[in-house]
Amino acid sequence: QPAAVLGTPSAEVLAAVRDAWEEYRKPARVLLVLDVSGSMGADVEGTGSTRLELAQQATTNALDDFAAQDAIGLWVFSSENVRGADPWQQVVPIGLRDDVVSDLELAVEQLVADGGTALYATTKAAHDAVDETASDASINAVVLLTDGINEHSDNDLEAVLDQLETEGTETGVRVFTIGYSEDADHETLQQIAEASRARSYNASDAVTIDQVMVDV
Repeated sequence: QPAAVLGTPSAEVLAAVRDAWEEYRKPARVLLVLDVSGSMGADVEGTGSTRLELAQQATTNALDDFAAQDAIGLWVFSSENVRGADPWQQVVPIGLRDDVVSDLELAVEQLVADGGTALYATTKAAHDAVDETASDASINAVVLLTDGINEHSDNDLEAVLDQLETEGTETGVRVFTIGYSEDADHETLQQIAEASRARSYNASDAVTIDQVMVDV
């Protein structure tokens, strides 16, 4: 098995499939969730930039890869000491790319690093926020970037995984995680991604973040 093997498509056919991808794929509904804790202000050796500055540039560049029919929003998170009652903050509500891209670019440019890392609480809240408006006709996703480990009083990882697994259906919300720097809790980020049937990306070398964002 298999009894019959299909031949390799021609270069012309492969090119046509690639070019038609944006037109025929499901539209995406994506919430970008960026860690702005104090460690994001660390300098990245050999770049003259901080982790946050590289992440800001990578996020802005990645906006060009979304299509007009895609919807995008932005949250940031650190700790309750910085953000008030909740450790996360909605910066730009999810909206169609062309309607919100200017607001997203401006908001990303103005981000400041401070506070701790509320990883678990933010993951659950972001997942719920996207799930409330999820559509069967869309790819519903959270893209969460962090350079640290959970430092918040909500430290129940099993509760996070249980919530994500409950929604782990074909039309459920997928949480794609990016472990940014060697200090990130890559093992936990992998568990979060797998529970939601998504993928975790490793950007331990901070200078790779631009390519990692494009890959996501």
